[in-house]
Amino acid sequence: MVKAQEYLNKKYPIDGVCKRESDKENKDKRREEITELNLSKGKVGKGIFSDGKTLESSLKLEGFTNLRKLIISSQLINSLDLSDCYNLEEVDIKDCYNLTEDKIISNLILNSEKSKLIKKTNAQTWLEKKYPDKG
Repeated sequence: MVKAQEYLNKKYPIDGVCKRESDKENKDKRREEITELNLSKGKVGKGIFSDGKTLESSLKLEGFTNLRKLIISSQLINSLDLSDCYNLEEVDIKDCYNLTEDKIISNLILNSEKSKLIKKTNAQTWLEKKYPDKG
């Protein structure tokens, strides 16, 4: 197992470009240029002799200001901070059993039926403003 934050900072350095060979779409892109990021088990560290690395512990995504979709399914992440991801629309957290709603910092809402965090609809935002104590 690998610490999620260490893996992210090594493969996607804050002041550098993506160094993850298996991420062809984002290779040589800076964090702010990445719009989709797949860190699911089976995609991270997969090689000829390995079926992938398991990411564990906490994860904070900083600098991914244009990220729209994040996939972290089947990982052992136990806290997730997405507060710097202003354009995020969807996060796939399927089979992330250590990650509970109270351990997620995000402007997205949990759709537990689909195991995803999704963007609030205009209707949900309106209801929250109109009835702030109903939540």
